[in-house]
Amino acid sequence: YMGSLVNRLDYQVEDLDNTNINLNNHVSKIRDADFAKESTALLTAQIQQQAAISILAQSNSKVNRVLEILG
Repeated sequence: YMGSLVNRLDYQVEDLDNTNINLNNHVSKIRDADFAKESTALLTAQIQQQAAISILAQSNSKVNRVLEILG
């Protein structure tokens, strides 16, 4: 009786260890996906910011040229 009880307990411990490993793997994959998503969002925002700065600089340059011509 004791031997079978020990075997069942050993099986349960092993099953819980496997479940824990699988859970940790899934959590790691979710964190990696979230990091990739946020990295992409950051890069997109930086590109948009650089484009806006470039457009503003070009706009200011054209205004200055017009003022030079009028002046």
